[in-house]
Amino acid sequence: METQSHGSSVHVSRRLIERLASLALPEAWAYGGDELGLLERYLSCTIARVFEQGKVSVASDGKGTFAALATGLVDGSFEDVYCVCEPDGHGAAQTCWETKAFCAMGRTRYGKRLARACGEDAPLRATYFEDEPMVEAGRRIEVDYSALAAQSNKLTHEARMEIDAADEALFGEALHVAVEVMQARLRYVPQCALPGWGPAIGLDGLVLCVPLSFSDPARVDAALVLESAYNEGRLDAPYCARKMLSVEEAWLATRVVRVPDGGMGWGVAKHAAIPAEVAMPAEQTWKPEDARARLTCKNAAVPPFVVRSGDTVGILRRRTAERARIVLPSLHGFEGVSQIQGRFEARREDVWEYVHEGSNWTLIRHADGTDRVLRERGAREELGYGDILVFSGSPSFVLGR
Repeated sequence: METQSHGSSVHVSRRLIERLASLALPEAWAYGGDELGLLERYLSCTIARVFEQGKVSVASDGKGTFAALATGLVDGSFEDVYCVCEPDGHGAAQTCWETKAFCAMGRTRYGKRLARACGEDAPLRATYFEDEPMVEAGRRIEVDYSALAAQSNKLTHEARMEIDAADEALFGEALHVAVEVMQARLRYVPQCALPGWGPAIGLDGLVLCVPLSFSDPARVDAALVLESAYNEGRLDAPYCARKMLSVEEAWLATRVVRVPDGGMGWGVAKHAAIPAEVAMPAEQTWKPEDARARLTCKNAAVPPFVVRSGDTVGILRRRTAERARIVLPSLHGFEGVSQIQGRFEARREDVWEYVHEGSNWTLIRHADGTDRVLRERGAREELGYGDILVFSGSPSFVLGR
């Protein structure tokens, strides 16, 4: 890992990052498929901030010149963990450093060297604010929807599937609703706005990260970044919202600023699931209840439907307790479809099964050209992506990802 800031660079080997992980209090450090990815990025951001604030201590002793800085982490005894570096010999004096150790003050060979040189003047931690930043009640939030419309890739996979983020109109509508939910949540729980800092992911200074939920308010699908407009000379000084972060990026930005202890809320709860999802093979993590597919109608006037395992499809004929989850609009030629025509079940990854439950027939046209008509209730047929379903002669649907 190489960190550069204000003309100085610090190199940290992977071996030492692993050493730091074993020395510091345990945390979920997985990020981007790397079990220590979050720690590496946290350290890079922290080193850059320490140099920016001039909190690097440089000293000389009988063994030469060395530099020390506070990592912001603590060991099992809650003693600060420091990074000790020496000039790497390849650059200008005191600008290029090679990390030699992570240690607590007075412990291990480098810790004792640091204690002798620094005495009571231990390197100071990086700071990001003087007073805890909070969302100011009544302060407006100006949302740049056009800028956010191009950032649907920041959403969780589940959200992209459920709202069909590839469709700009559908995504724009869902985004407006998600922002309204976010603003209501902020009014009720202002503490859900978490301070974040991270130039590496495009953040300019200290910001507030707030959770965005698209289809399920209990699930966080992305984070909206609130920037202050004070530094733009705005007299009314609203918050500007023009950037989204993925859940992983939001976790990194907020973890850099403070320790994930009580109060981190949605950041901690959501991040807990990330390492397993990244590290484990798909066949070990896949469950039928997690499956998603899409039914796309050949009639362009009918929007696509997201299908989950166990979902039923049909038409609304009368107000009863028995109602399909996917309700087809009769005005587009679905009059012959039963109130509950059939049920979709995920059998294994990428393989579905359709169970016929209607009084009228269903045609399954497989991608390989073979057809099967289901007439009896309880009749089943295995489906794959690309297969076509025709419910009682109505417009056909294609099963897809």
